[in-house]
Amino acid sequence: MTPDPRALLAGLRRRVRRHVPMRTAFAVSAVCVALLVVLVGGRPGLAAASLFLGAGVAWAGRSVAVLRREEHAAATAGPVSGRGRADQQAVERMCRHLWGGFSTAALAELREFSADPTRTPESRAAALSAAADRHASIGETDRAGALRHAALLSDPRPPGPSVKPEPLPDGPVHVDVLLVSDFCNLGGTTGSNLQELAAQTAGGLRTGLLHHPFDNQKPGRPVNPKFNRFVDGDRVRYVRPGEQVTCDVMIVRHPRSVESLREDLTHVTARATKLIVNQTPCRYYGDDGAGEAVWDVAETHRVLQDWIGDHEWCPISPFVRRALLEHHADELGPVRLSDHDWTNIIDLDEWRRDGEREPDGAVRIGRHSRDHESKWPETPELLLSAYPAGEGREVHVLGGTSVPRRMLGGLPEGWVTYRYDSLPVPEFLRDLDVYVYQTSSDLLEAFGRAPLEAMAAGVPTVLPPKFEELFGSAAVYATPGRVGDAVDWLTADPRRSRDQVEQAWAVLRDRFSHQAHLQRLAAIGVRVGAPV
Repeated sequence: MTPDPRALLAGLRRRVRRHVPMRTAFAVSAVCVALLVVLVGGRPGLAAASLFLGAGVAWAGRSVAVLRREEHAAATAGPVSGRGRADQQAVERMCRHLWGGFSTAALAELREFSADPTRTPESRAAALSAAADRHASIGETDRAGALRHAALLSDPRPPGPSVKPEPLPDGPVHVDVLLVSDFCNLGGTTGSNLQELAAQTAGGLRTGLLHHPFDNQKPGRPVNPKFNRFVDGDRVRYVRPGEQVTCDVMIVRHPRSVESLREDLTHVTARATKLIVNQTPCRYYGDDGAGEAVWDVAETHRVLQDWIGDHEWCPISPFVRRALLEHHADELGPVRLSDHDWTNIIDLDEWRRDGEREPDGAVRIGRHSRDHESKWPETPELLLSAYPAGEGREVHVLGGTSVPRRMLGGLPEGWVTYRYDSLPVPEFLRDLDVYVYQTSSDLLEAFGRAPLEAMAAGVPTVLPPKFEELFGSAAVYATPGRVGDAVDWLTADPRRSRDQVEQAWAVLRDRFSHQAHLQRLAAIGVRVGAPV
């Protein structure tokens, strides 16, 4: 058989590319071009050199393209080294237990693994797929389908052409609560969703999760793995496009979650629907008018009305309610506002610390928040007054300090900073003596989840006076210039500090606890089951 010249050339090109360094190849090409110009000379020499150079450029471009394809194939073929290989081996170990007679323990371990944000997204998806295989093998096809959909949402890679979706259930699936939100987010929206999900699961309720990303969300971005700790395909499950769902209440968290509906919608029949308004339509409201628009009141109402019909808007705080009524009254039109705010909640038993920090001679002031200019006082004078380091005080910050560094030309002595998510928030809070949360004066904070966490952790908290309307006696209130006095007042007498913590816990139990959330669900007709 006569060899194919094209195949021979392709093989030669592969061997050259693999065994000859790119730098050497270009050096040889440059020498050849120079020789052609010198030896041949004139126009023929320049033409030959140009042809040789063009061929070299084409070869280099082809090599780069092939290399990129190979790198892409290696990236999508699965983890092969480092953390990816270790995660892959961990999933394989759990699968051996799963099919080797330890299915109950292995399923629990797979779920915990899939909820670990330090694992690779591909391995988290593989863990969910393994759990789905187990449920499918014992005839639990609906549960298997729900877990496979969770795996799809957890994996940033597109599904291969051989991946077929599980068949949808024959009839409607009923859940007590259907939670509609963008489950990719890392901030306060996700924290609130996780707290309500935990309360509902502990209260014996079944919850469906309908992932509906914001309009500007990058396609294919995996959902936050923290939700996988609850997703079992039964009590908590992601609902799929085209699925039929009935529920006692549908809760839509964040108006931007429905700013543009998906084409393949879940068919929902809800006895009641609540839109949780956890962000104002504009970022700022100052003397010069409203600032940057974030979402549109009239359009949000129209989209949700067209999809689900009658529904009620529930602001998460008096701040959001006031912004709607004072700045967007003309846009509200047919919007039906709830009588009561849908405040955020927190698990007190999980967050609270026992006792106080071991004294070491310094008063440790702390805060945790996004490192955005709106989250800090707006002038150097206000910032230094709000976070008074020195004279026996330290300032500890979790979440970054680029704004104060830029504003002050560096961090003052006595400041200690930790990157965002570099340590668990409860662990950070338990090492503080006083928590101080001071922001830009013109920021309209929708709620204030960060100080809620501090109070739940048992740290005496100092807030701007505007928060008193929301938290009442749970905190001490001071302007930036009076923060130092408030810190001294709290730390001068240990009994005073303890009394403030107990007062905060009493307020949180009454208005911001898991039990308070279950009570408001019961008030709108959601039957709370036996605790799990």
